[in-house]
Order: sequence, then structure tokens, then C-alpha cells
Amino acid sequence: MNSRVSTKVGAGRSARTGTAGRPRASIRRLASASPKQLALDGAGTRKWMDSFAEVLRVARAGRYTIEELAARSGVSSGRISQLERGLGNPSFITLSKLAAALDAPIGSFFTGPAAESRMVVRKNERKRIVVPHDKLAYELLTPDLQRNLEVYLFHLPPRFDSSRRPITHRGEECIHVLSGQLEVHVEGQMFHLMEGDSITYDSSRPHFVKNLTDGTVTALAAVTPPSF
Repeated sequence: MNSRVSTKVGAGRSARTGTAGRPRASIRRLASASPKQLALDGAGTRKWMDSFAEVLRVARAGRYTIEELAARSGVSSGRISQLERGLGNPSFITLSKLAAALDAPIGSFFTGPAAESRMVVRKNERKRIVVPHDKLAYELLTPDLQRNLEVYLFHLPPRFDSSRRPITHRGEECIHVLSGQLEVHVEGQMFHLMEGDSITYDSSRPHFVKNLTDGTVTALAAVTPPSF
């Protein structure tokens, strides 16, 4: 689902290595190293912000100054400085802008404990992205992003709408609605999914989702190759 941004924010950049030569793998290694479980409560949000701050600092180091990253991303230098110090409350749009500017998938911001055997992911040890600004949460069900398949759960709050920033990323994606109702838009086509419904599409086509209900939507997404 939500990952690389559309042509509006530079989908034409080279794939997964930063233009200044630092590979996205370094971001992933650091994101995998955090030992703490995350949740959308106060303590969990604080832990994720601290982990995200370190991921962002490492991703930028040796490539861009804060001012250069601000120019590339459209996120102010003051805001980036706050985020690198574990301050502030980034929205999903801010995360997607920074990921695009760093030539990395949003999934690079998953943080949490390493899988116990590179095969098993325990329920309480999932890597997560929490976006308290938008009340979003993503939980990675595969051990990492360094394989051919990426599977994650996402939880959308009532009235969530990502149409302001359609996204694109390489590969193919399948979304399965576990609870609630989800509206999926793929390059001008709209699909209304009920609980139990699924949709599969070419994720290089601009797409976004909406939750038009007053309840939370929980859905499972599978992406191949990993590019969220």
C-alpha cells in the first residue's frame, strides 16, 4: 500500500539507492536493531519517535545537509531538525516526503526487535510504524524487507483519506480487508471493499485509500517485491 510517492513528488528517481551513493540497506539494518515493541500509546509513540530519529539521522548522514534534505523533500529544515531529535509528531505525508527524498521506501522506517530465526515473527515482536498525527499504525508480519515478499497489517482511523498524495511503488500489491470497509483507488478507478474482500493491482499505478466510515479499518497487505 502506501509507499513510494507518485510523480507529484518525484516517482522518477532511481530505485533503491540514494543519489549520493548510500544504499537503503543501511536504513533497514538500523531500523531492525531497535529492541522495543511499539504501540499507539504514549510510551510506544515515544519509543518509535526515538527510533525514527536515529533512522533518519543515519539515512541523511554523509548524503545531505538538513537544508539539502529540506529542499529535496519539501519538509522544512526546522521540522527535520526536530524529527532528528525525536521531537514533533510527523504525519504520513511527512514520512512519505522524507522517504522519497532519501530514495527509500516508507517501510525503511519500520522499527522493532529482530525476528528470532529470520522466519518466525511473534505477535508481540512485530516491527511497527506508528503515525500518531494521523492515528495510523502499520505492523510488519514478515521478518524484514530483505526478501521477495513483504506482508503487513495496517489500521486506518475513521475518515482517513490519503487522496492528497497518491503513491506508486514497483511490483504488485494485494490488500485483504479483515474488518471494516475500505475504498481503494487505482489510477482513477474506485473499488469499495467490504470485510473479507481483496484487491490485487500493479502498484506502479498511482493509488490511495480512504476509510469513509466512523470505525477503524484493519487490512492485510502483501507486496512483492518489498517496496512499501
